[in-house]
Amino acid sequence: MQLRHLIEVHAVNSGDKCQRHENGRQNRQNRQTPVGFFLLVHVEALADIRNGFFNGNKLEQDPYYTIQTHLIYTFRPGLWTAASAGYGYDGESTVSGVKKNDRRENLAWALSFGCPITRQLGVKVIYLATRFQESIGQDTDSIGVGFAIFW
Repeated sequence: MQLRHLIEVHAVNSGDKCQRHENGRQNRQNRQTPVGFFLLVHVEALADIRNGFFNGNKLEQDPYYTIQTHLIYTFRPGLWTAASAGYGYDGESTVSGVKKNDRRENLAWALSFGCPITRQLGVKVIYLATRFQESIGQDTDSIGVGFAIFW
């Protein structure tokens, strides 16, 4: 059983509402700028597994720190594209007091595109790549497709 404690910090600028002036009078519109920016900092810690690990050993893991950012451009409602990047560090394991020298350090980036199919259904296509910076981990290149239902 894994118990996780999460700490997240979010800095978001999803586009400010703007006002236009036409013919000397103010025309208020609830229109947002098409660019959004998100910055997330995340700390994840695995709770100690005292007696439930393999052959009665105790498993501990240092916190794993991540930072990620997303830049999103909206062409029109439901039609958007995004570029994302992230970095993760640490998470070294200790089994029964012995350090396992398995610290993680990873880079990741993604490009994604979302498009509406109907007013209630949309599709998202994503390319995601990861590159490990330590001897633990793997390099990946993935393509994904997802559906969203709006109500």
